[in-house]
Amino acid sequence: NATAIGLTGSARAVNRAQPITPRTKEQVAKVYTGAGKDWPDLGTPAGAIKPFPREAASSTRTSVETYVFGSSLPKYPAEVVEIFESVDTIKAIGAFKGGIGTVTLSGKNLKDPTIKFIALDGVQPTLANLNTGAWKIAKPSYMTIAADPAKVKPAIKALVEFVKSPEGQKIISGE
Repeated sequence: NATAIGLTGSARAVNRAQPITPRTKEQVAKVYTGAGKDWPDLGTPAGAIKPFPREAASSTRTSVETYVFGSSLPKYPAEVVEIFESVDTIKAIGAFKGGIGTVTLSGKNLKDPTIKFIALDGVQPTLANLNTGAWKIAKPSYMTIAADPAKVKPAIKALVEFVKSPEGQKIISGE
């Protein structure tokens, strides 16, 4: 039995030192397909772009790709370096002024001093926008329990009820 408990969001982030960022999903698509290799290709100050997509199996990557590219999968150029963990993506973005990558939209990541999240199509990637549905790069999160209620231990039932409560939802939403 799957119980929806909230949303998980993904967003693009750039090195905090980068003064201007891509503003549309079309610009982000150019960055990741190699059509935009330097920030001036996107109308921003000089400097090479260093894209860091997550690994192909990452739900963080697939949710952003679906939003940016629709049903067609992008072809990444050889110089694009896949990263396998959100923490490693943040380190990579922080190490390169031209770094851009996909990270989980979380309170912790939003506070990271080495990166900044980028708005897309006029919407800021914030927890409030994620929770209201304004930020579209999101997917539901679930808790899964046995389908037979008799097989669900009381402590598990209590946990599910707590997570669904206003207090639990406040924790889940990161507010």
